[in-house]
Amino acid sequence: MKKWGFMALLLIAIAALVVTAAAESGLTITSAQMQENGNVLLKWKDDAKNGPYVVAYQYTDGQENYSLQMAARNIEGTSFEITDLAPGESYLLYVADQDYNMDVYEFSSSTRLFGGEGSGARLTVTLRKKQGGSISNVDQFTLSEIESTMNDAKNFCGATIKATLPEITKSIYGMDRVALKLPNGDIFVFIAREDKILTTYDYMYFDSVSFNNLWRYIKSVYEEIPTGTYTVSYYFNTDYFGYKTFQVTAK
Repeated sequence: MKKWGFMALLLIAIAALVVTAAAESGLTITSAQMQENGNVLLKWKDDAKNGPYVVAYQYTDGQENYSLQMAARNIEGTSFEITDLAPGESYLLYVADQDYNMDVYEFSSSTRLFGGEGSGARLTVTLRKKQGGSISNVDQFTLSEIESTMNDAKNFCGATIKATLPEITKSIYGMDRVALKLPNGDIFVFIAREDKILTTYDYMYFDSVSFNNLWRYIKSVYEEIPTGTYTVSYYFNTDYFGYKTFQVTAK
């Protein structure tokens, strides 16, 4: 989730994008492939070699395109591996050259329960709040609680995330991803990191994860933090462990 000063220019370019733009500039996205670890390898060709390039993406549900997210800028080659997409969802992927000539590619993927149906994999999300040095469990967050904590590095409104594992026969290396779906339908992947699951593990555990940076980012995108139902989802590579919801209320 990266935001840059020239995002407004990119938005204008995307708004003006027409099907002939790629052909006229010679910039064309050739493929987007989901990798075993859940990353998406995006490739393009550019006859004009007018780099460096910018890669961006938008979550889409087929009816609406949501907030534009920057994946990377100043890319010298003609491929990039995106780590910030939620497996099983649909996106519009953009590549733009230094003159904001660009192409767009529709991408979707599938996912499954970790270990297959009936595997016993499941997700537990416990909301956690830290104020005044004390951490407590809560049933929901209020806007005032979030506002009072998100600018204080010592405090937070976040969660403890526990992914219960089925029995596995070999160690697995890959990528953890945690995504948050907002009440308006937009999705942000706010944890994407390399990890490993050993045969001795019963669960993956993320204790008292602060959402401070995420709250700040959401507020920068929408000006106000939306109230309503939020959904936390956890993935390992391309498989999911489940989805849990919580509420953010005005009071």
